[in-house]
Amino acid sequence: MPANGFGLACAWIDQRHATRGWGATLPPASMPRIDFRFTSLQALVQAHQAALAAR
Repeated sequence: MPANGFGLACAWIDQRHATRGWGATLPPASMPRIDFRFTSLQALVQAHQAALAAR
């Protein structure tokens, strides 16, 4: 949520994308605005590399 409060883009590494629920983590009081969603850090890096190559 802090990123949204400062007007920054928010990325979520959703490692539990194939699993329901929050596991041992408490669910957030409210969901932040998610600008980028990835299933792993590797996927984030690949997207970043692709964006750099497209410049």
